[in-house]
Amino acid sequence: MEILLSIALVIAIIIIIILVVQLKKAKGNAIMLEQILDAIPLIISATDINKNWIFVNKTVTQMFGKSRKDFIGKQCSEWGADVCRSEECGIKCLNKGKTTTVFQNLRVNLGYIHDAAGQKCGHVEIVQDFAEYLGSIEQKEKQAVMLNEIRDITDEFISLSTDLSKCSTRLT
Repeated sequence: MEILLSIALVIAIIIIIILVVQLKKAKGNAIMLEQILDAIPLIISATDINKNWIFVNKTVTQMFGKSRKDFIGKQCSEWGADVCRSEECGIKCLNKGKTTTVFQNLRVNLGYIHDAAGQKCGHVEIVQDFAEYLGSIEQKEKQAVMLNEIRDITDEFISLSTDLSKCSTRLT
Protein backbone atom coordinates (compact mmCIF):
# COMPACT_ATOMS: atom_id res chain seq x y z
CA MET A 1 0.00 0.00 0.00
CA GLU A 2 2.84 2.36 0.86
CA ILE A 3 4.41 1.67 -2.52
CA LEU A 4 1.17 2.65 -4.29
CA LEU A 5 0.91 5.83 -2.26
CA SER A 6 4.55 6.65 -3.03
CA ILE A 7 4.00 6.08 -6.75
CA ALA A 8 0.84 8.22 -6.67
CA LEU A 9 2.73 10.96 -4.83
CA VAL A 10 5.58 10.90 -7.38
CA ILE A 11 3.09 11.03 -10.26
CA ALA A 12 1.25 13.91 -8.57
CA ILE A 13 4.53 15.81 -8.08
CA ILE A 14 5.49 15.25 -11.74
CA ILE A 15 2.08 16.47 -12.89
CA ILE A 16 2.38 19.55 -10.64
CA ILE A 17 5.85 20.31 -12.04
CA ILE A 18 4.58 19.98 -15.62
CA LEU A 19 1.62 22.25 -14.85
CA VAL A 20 3.86 24.87 -13.20
CA VAL A 21 6.15 24.88 -16.26
CA GLN A 22 3.16 25.24 -18.59
CA LEU A 23 1.76 28.04 -16.41
CA LYS A 24 5.08 29.93 -16.58
CA LYS A 25 5.11 29.57 -20.39
CA ALA A 26 1.52 30.78 -20.65
CA LYS A 27 2.28 33.72 -18.37
CA GLY A 28 5.33 34.59 -20.49
CA ASN A 29 3.23 34.44 -23.67
CA ALA A 30 0.53 36.62 -22.07
CA ILE A 31 3.13 39.24 -21.11
CA MET A 32 4.56 39.20 -24.63
CA LEU A 33 1.11 39.59 -26.22
CA GLU A 34 0.28 42.41 -23.81
CA GLN A 35 3.48 44.20 -24.82
CA ILE A 36 2.60 43.80 -28.50
CA LEU A 37 -0.80 45.41 -27.89
CA ASP A 38 0.84 48.14 -25.77
CA ALA A 39 3.17 49.01 -28.66
CA ILE A 40 0.24 49.80 -30.96
CA PRO A 41 -0.48 53.56 -30.81
CA LEU A 42 -4.25 53.09 -31.12
CA ILE A 43 -6.88 52.81 -28.42
CA ILE A 44 -7.48 49.09 -27.82
CA SER A 45 -9.93 47.80 -25.24
CA ALA A 46 -11.51 44.45 -24.59
CA THR A 47 -14.61 43.76 -22.55
CA ASP A 48 -16.35 40.65 -21.36
CA ILE A 49 -19.82 39.82 -22.62
CA ASN A 50 -21.31 42.10 -19.90
CA LYS A 51 -19.27 45.09 -21.15
CA ASN A 52 -16.82 45.02 -18.22
CA TRP A 53 -13.25 45.81 -19.21
CA ILE A 54 -10.88 42.87 -19.23
CA PHE A 55 -8.05 44.70 -21.03
CA VAL A 56 -6.97 48.18 -22.09
CA ASN A 57 -3.67 48.90 -23.75
CA LYS A 58 -1.00 51.43 -22.78
CA THR A 59 -2.43 54.07 -25.14
CA VAL A 60 -5.64 54.06 -23.07
CA THR A 61 -3.85 54.25 -19.72
CA GLN A 62 -1.68 57.14 -20.92
CA MET A 63 -4.63 58.98 -22.43
CA PHE A 64 -6.61 58.84 -19.19
CA GLY A 65 -3.67 58.98 -16.79
CA LYS A 66 -4.85 55.84 -15.02
CA SER A 67 -3.38 52.41 -14.47
CA ARG A 68 -4.71 49.32 -16.19
CA LYS A 69 -6.05 48.13 -12.82
CA ASP A 70 -8.26 51.25 -12.65
CA PHE A 71 -10.15 50.02 -15.71
CA ILE A 72 -10.36 46.26 -15.26
CA GLY A 73 -13.79 45.06 -14.11
CA LYS A 74 -15.53 48.40 -14.70
CA GLN A 75 -18.20 49.09 -17.32
CA CYS A 76 -16.80 50.32 -20.62
CA SER A 77 -19.27 53.22 -20.62
CA GLU A 78 -17.14 54.74 -17.85
CA TRP A 79 -14.95 56.27 -20.62
CA GLY A 80 -17.50 59.05 -20.44
CA ALA A 81 -17.31 59.42 -24.24
CA ASP A 82 -20.31 60.76 -26.14
CA VAL A 83 -20.29 57.69 -28.39
CA CYS A 84 -21.12 55.47 -25.39
CA ARG A 85 -24.52 57.14 -25.10
CA SER A 86 -25.28 56.96 -28.82
CA GLU A 87 -26.45 54.34 -31.28
CA GLU A 88 -22.89 54.36 -32.67
CA CYS A 89 -21.59 52.68 -29.48
CA GLY A 90 -19.15 50.05 -30.71
CA ILE A 91 -20.71 47.12 -28.89
CA LYS A 92 -24.24 48.13 -29.95
CA CYS A 93 -23.03 48.27 -33.55
CA LEU A 94 -21.25 44.92 -33.25
CA ASN A 95 -24.42 43.33 -31.87
CA LYS A 96 -26.21 44.64 -35.00
CA GLY A 97 -23.60 43.01 -37.23
CA LYS A 98 -21.45 46.07 -37.96
CA THR A 99 -17.71 45.57 -37.52
CA THR A 100 -16.82 49.21 -38.19
CA THR A 101 -18.46 52.41 -37.07
CA VAL A 102 -17.62 56.09 -37.23
CA PHE A 103 -18.50 58.70 -34.64
CA GLN A 104 -17.32 62.28 -35.05
CA ASN A 105 -13.62 61.89 -35.98
CA LEU A 106 -13.31 58.41 -34.52
CA ARG A 107 -13.34 55.18 -36.46
CA VAL A 108 -13.97 52.08 -34.35
CA ASN A 109 -13.15 48.57 -35.56
CA LEU A 110 -14.99 45.87 -33.65
CA GLY A 111 -14.84 42.15 -33.10
CA TYR A 112 -16.03 39.42 -30.81
CA ILE A 113 -13.77 37.44 -28.50
CA HIS A 114 -14.55 33.72 -28.56
CA ASP A 115 -13.72 31.13 -25.92
CA ALA A 116 -12.14 27.75 -26.66
CA ALA A 117 -15.60 26.33 -27.44
CA GLY A 118 -16.24 29.08 -30.00
CA GLN A 119 -18.81 30.89 -27.86
CA LYS A 120 -18.84 34.69 -27.76
CA CYS A 121 -17.35 35.78 -24.46
CA GLY A 122 -16.37 39.40 -25.09
CA HIS A 123 -15.64 42.26 -27.46
CA VAL A 124 -12.60 44.08 -28.82
CA GLU A 125 -12.69 47.72 -29.89
CA ILE A 126 -9.86 49.45 -31.73
CA VAL A 127 -10.37 53.21 -31.92
CA GLN A 128 -8.59 55.41 -34.41
CA ASP A 129 -8.76 59.21 -34.56
CA PHE A 130 -8.76 60.07 -38.22
CA ALA A 131 -9.35 63.84 -38.02
CA GLU A 132 -6.18 64.47 -40.03
CA TYR A 133 -7.34 62.08 -42.74
CA LEU A 134 -10.75 63.76 -42.89
CA GLY A 135 -9.00 67.14 -42.98
CA SER A 136 -6.89 66.07 -45.96
CA ILE A 137 -10.00 64.86 -47.80
CA GLU A 138 -11.70 68.17 -47.06
CA GLN A 139 -8.62 70.04 -48.36
CA LYS A 140 -8.64 67.92 -51.52
CA GLU A 141 -12.32 68.72 -52.09
CA LYS A 142 -11.64 72.46 -51.60
CA GLN A 143 -8.74 72.26 -54.05
CA ALA A 144 -10.99 70.55 -56.61
CA VAL A 145 -13.57 73.35 -56.26
CA MET A 146 -10.82 75.97 -56.59
CA LEU A 147 -9.40 74.26 -59.70
CA ASN A 148 -12.87 74.21 -61.27
CA GLU A 149 -13.24 77.92 -60.53
CA ILE A 150 -9.82 78.62 -62.08
CA ARG A 151 -10.78 76.56 -65.13
CA ASP A 152 -14.04 78.52 -65.50
CA ILE A 153 -12.22 81.85 -65.17
CA THR A 154 -9.56 80.69 -67.65
CA ASP A 155 -12.26 79.62 -70.13
CA GLU A 156 -13.93 83.01 -69.71
CA PHE A 157 -10.60 84.78 -70.20
CA ILE A 158 -9.91 82.76 -73.37
CA SER A 159 -13.37 83.63 -74.69
CA LEU A 160 -12.84 87.33 -73.96
CA SER A 161 -9.38 87.18 -75.49
CA THR A 162 -10.75 85.53 -78.64
CA ASP A 163 -13.53 88.16 -78.89
CA LEU A 164 -10.99 90.95 -78.41
CA SER A 165 -8.75 89.46 -81.08
CA LYS A 166 -11.68 89.26 -83.53
CA CYS A 167 -12.65 92.86 -82.79
CA SER A 168 -9.11 94.10 -83.27
CA THR A 169 -8.84 92.21 -86.59
CA ARG A 170 -12.03 93.92 -87.82
CA LEU A 171 -10.70 97.34 -86.86
CA THR A 172 -7.56 96.90 -88.92
